[in-house]
Amino acid sequence: MLFSLITFATGLARSGNELVTLRCLLGVSEAVFLPPALAYIASYHLDRTRSLANSIALSGLTAGAGLGSWYGGFMTEHYSWRIGFFKVFLTAGGVWQRADVFSGESYGSTSDMRVHFGLGRNQDRET
Repeated sequence: MLFSLITFATGLARSGNELVTLRCLLGVSEAVFLPPALAYIASYHLDRTRSLANSIALSGLTAGAGLGSWYGGFMTEHYSWRIGFFKVFLTAGGVWQRADVFSGESYGSTSDMRVHFGLGRNQDRET
């Protein structure tokens, strides 16, 4: 959720210094996010689907960098450079993540989708 909030805040930058600072924070938040995300994927998938899930997640970084350049140019030319950050926040993260964070549910709950798709079993994990 931090990544999405910083993405949104980037669209509100009022100076070059603010923009650079927010982009640096965006990079730091991604660096903080990635290891737990990969650990979550590893704990969520069984051996037979784990490598595919990790490769899909990591290919998203590469695709995001490539498509992000095109998307940023398109949005800047047709609308405003700020709109791109707001739309990414609304469509890719902020709205969905907020619901997940405030619902209090975990991936190991009874709504565990792995069970429904035959990819695992519902386990209560001790913390």
